[in-house]
Amino acid sequence: MIAFSSVQGHRVVASPDVLDAALWPHAYWVLRLAADELLLLDDTAADSVMPTVADPFAIIEAESGFCEGWCDRARFDEIVRPHIDWAIPSTRPAFTQGLVAGVPCKLWFADEGILILCSTSHVHELEARL
Repeated sequence: MIAFSSVQGHRVVASPDVLDAALWPHAYWVLRLAADELLLLDDTAADSVMPTVADPFAIIEAESGFCEGWCDRARFDEIVRPHIDWAIPSTRPAFTQGLVAGVPCKLWFADEGILILCSTSHVHELEARL
């Protein structure tokens, strides 16, 4: 079983050039969801500072709609991989999105393990299917 817990962060929507040029605090995991959108996850327990970008029209909102679960590669291969029917990236770090056991998820493949992000509203279904 993989233990999931809620995670805090920020969703940032701005032009790709603005996002490419932005400098983010080291406490954030930066996950690019689309060319003009990213998710900043706060990996500290402390309250984070609202990030800023050099675009007055950027949309920056607190994001608390995700749960996260970490696992090492062996556990991932045993529990999660059998429920994925799409190509897993071979290089690290890598970020992908797709269905895991029929539930939409985001996967961050880091050197220290694999982060599974799932919408809070779907995490119980993911846990039951894994």
